[in-house]
Amino acid sequence: MPIKPTATPADRPAPSLVAPPVAPPSGPPPVIPNGGPDHTLPVSPIINALDTNHDGIIDACELAHAVEALKSLDKNHDGKLTPDEYRPQLGRGGPAAP
Repeated sequence: MPIKPTATPADRPAPSLVAPPVAPPSGPPPVIPNGGPDHTLPVSPIINALDTNHDGIIDACELAHAVEALKSLDKNHDGKLTPDEYRPQLGRGGPAAP
C-alpha cells in the first residue's frame, strides 16, 4: 500500500486576513456631555472651525479659509495649536484624553 504524503504548509489554504463582520452593539449609544447634535460624540473644535456653515461638509470655500479658521482656535495667540485648544471638551472635566 503506497504511503500518502502529509500536507505541507504550502498545501494548506492561507488564513483569512479579513476579520469576520461584527454585529453592532445593541441599545442606544452612550451619551457624552457636550456631544454633537445627537449627544453621542463630541464635535472636534477643528471641524467646527473649518465647517463655518455647519452643514457637515467642508467645501472648497471653507478649505480656502482654513488657515484663518484654524488660527481662531489659538486661544493664547502663541502661533501653535495645543491639545487643550483642539481637543473636544467633555463637560466640566476638561479636554478629552488623547
